[in-house]
Amino acid sequence: RDRPGREARRRRLRQSHPGRRSRPPPVGAASGLLATRRRGRERAAAATQEVDAERRLVTELNGVDAALEYANVLGLDPQSLTPFSFASHPVAVRVGGEHYCRSIRRMEPEGLSFFCAIENGVVLTIAEGRDMIGTMRETLDLVAEEMGGIDLVIGFDCILRRIEAEERQMSRQVAEVFRDYNVLGFTTYGEQYMSMHLNQTLTGIAFGRSTTSGAELSA
Repeated sequence: RDRPGREARRRRLRQSHPGRRSRPPPVGAASGLLATRRRGRERAAAATQEVDAERRLVTELNGVDAALEYANVLGLDPQSLTPFSFASHPVAVRVGGEHYCRSIRRMEPEGLSFFCAIENGVVLTIAEGRDMIGTMRETLDLVAEEMGGIDLVIGFDCILRRIEAEERQMSRQVAEVFRDYNVLGFTTYGEQYMSMHLNQTLTGIAFGRSTTSGAELSA
């Protein structure tokens, strides 16, 4: 591929993840960690005000019924909220300059239950996801370029990403990306990157074609 095209993809990727902390692996690295997230345009911020931490249940956002406030921000009918709604419109919390998804599991009679730990007073950003296929290819392209090629990726892909891909009839395109970069792995209900517990993310370990050194990558 032409160099200008690769540089353009690099710029788009780094603009979409400005808080990137880890140094990229050198060309020829043996292995590296990767995480690709899809938080896109922000719609609104909401503060959790009534939370049952043990049940991971949020009953109020901004002093209003949690499901009602979430639906109102998105212009949706609260009764029409489904796992696809939550997958398409993730909520995220800001940690150390970066946003991390805190995925909603389902709507309960008392509010919204989450896949991950949630506390009272946390400010959640309601956002729209970016293009799943484009984000994966950008991330894996960058990893491949900086490692001198990819031999294998062991991936851990959130179940909500799978739901969204199925609902949007993109499962075949996702499978093509995995085949192109030799990604093997699992569908998961929570992903780990470094010390951070993530949701709605594809994380993994990429193995390069050379075994001279190793490094980490967060994309």
